[in-house]
Amino acid sequence: MAITDPRAVKFANENARVAADLFAQGYYRAKAAIDQVDAQGLEALFPDAETVEDGADVDGRSRITGAHVTGVITAMRALVADMEANGSARLTAILQVAVNTRMA
Repeated sequence: MAITDPRAVKFANENARVAADLFAQGYYRAKAAIDQVDAQGLEALFPDAETVEDGADVDGRSRITGAHVTGVITAMRALVADMEANGSARLTAILQVAVNTRMA
């Protein structure tokens, strides 16, 4: 029996698929970033207390430190590991719903 309730269809299209797209995009972005970090040994370039001089002080973004960047790298590793655990079960579930899985 098909699900035809307009509220369910709307939620599936406007929330579930959109969230799946964002999860997939986040996974692929994190996977590529981790591959780059590992291949180039970039993690060692971010001492915890040092400020990243990325122009944030002049363009309004908050300043970040090596610890902030390392924290994001750690979170990306956790996301990738979680999505790939148990034979990539979570990634597979997301990709079955996602439509736009790649970042532009």
